[in-house]
Amino acid sequence: MQNKKIFRCLSIDGGGIRGIIPLVILCEIEKKTNKSISELFDFISGTSTGGIIALALSIRELKQNNDKFTNPVFNSKFSAETLLDYYKNLGQTVFTNNPIEYGINSFKKRKKSLKKTESINENNEIEENKEIEENEKGVKLQTEENKPKEQSKKSFAKSLFSSVANFGAKHLDNFVKEKTNFTFLDYFKTKYPRSGIDSLLKKFFGELKMNECFNQVFIPSFNVSTREPIFFTNKNNTKIRKVAGATSAAPTYFDPAKIEDDFYLDGGVFANNPCLSMFSLLSQRTIPISNMFIVSLGTGLFKPPIHEKIIDAGKLEWSKYIFDIFIDSGSDLVDFSMKQLFSFYPNQYFRFQSTLDKEIILDDCSTENIQYLENLAKKMIQQNQDQIDLVCKILTSN
Repeated sequence: MQNKKIFRCLSIDGGGIRGIIPLVILCEIEKKTNKSISELFDFISGTSTGGIIALALSIRELKQNNDKFTNPVFNSKFSAETLLDYYKNLGQTVFTNNPIEYGINSFKKRKKSLKKTESINENNEIEENKEIEENEKGVKLQTEENKPKEQSKKSFAKSLFSSVANFGAKHLDNFVKEKTNFTFLDYFKTKYPRSGIDSLLKKFFGELKMNECFNQVFIPSFNVSTREPIFFTNKNNTKIRKVAGATSAAPTYFDPAKIEDDFYLDGGVFANNPCLSMFSLLSQRTIPISNMFIVSLGTGLFKPPIHEKIIDAGKLEWSKYIFDIFIDSGSDLVDFSMKQLFSFYPNQYFRFQSTLDKEIILDDCSTENIQYLENLAKKMIQQNQDQIDLVCKILTSN
């Protein structure tokens, strides 16, 4: 790599709370080089949680006690260590429910789903109202002798139906949660309101726009209005927090993010590992592969054998695995393709990926899980110390 301009590129996978894994690696790189990630890389790409990390690492702020008119000096607003601290508290901000807002939102959705039921019961309600009106007018529809018995029957039937319904709903909810990691009600609403993640992104990025990013950035998202994949770059005049919200709008977890008149989904639906897409965009800019140096960071893979579980499985059972199958297979395919592309260019493509020994869902922010992810990343660093050292050496030599 001597005597030629090297374009240093960083790619970060999606994975929710598992973003802790690449952040621990980035902390190690910053520690060894004594430089910020923003200084070390020219291009940064990230999907979903990786997109948030990429955007946060690419913004800078004016150094304190510095004259911005004569000799402005800018520092990275977020170090990898600072972001890691934020991630440890995601459960208190992003993966949580606001009872008032979420209750209203859930009520609106539930109201729509109940329209058919209301229509079916409408005639019965009309008859009941007529009966009440007639009773108020003193018109007796039944003898005094039969009335207590009829009321008793109605009361008993209502109580029995309520008990059965509550019992059934409770067990159905537990069954569905056991099968899919979601509750029964989660099939009628997103798991979390957007208020939590949107407030955090506003705190991170304020009103900054994409063209104010210090590094060149590539952030994938999926436009569900036009049903097309899209990459946000520095050429966009969109607010950074809007783009971060778009790339991280994970289906079933959050509602799609709105930018102007269009709605966007998590970029992970087509490019959870954005490395190959970034490579394609770099090639479009006529940057030769011989001048690229790429570090790709995964968020952990969990690959238990599931063939026994999906044989003769229905939609409910498949729903637990189908998204992960697409995500994992897509990420593996990208890594395979990148290795083939760089097969004649040694030490120019590095992929760091951990193997999980248990399932980690995207929103598991428990203390035990966070510690597990940190330890897993540290273990991987120890096992790949030579490669990490080589990466740091290359990053600081150009």
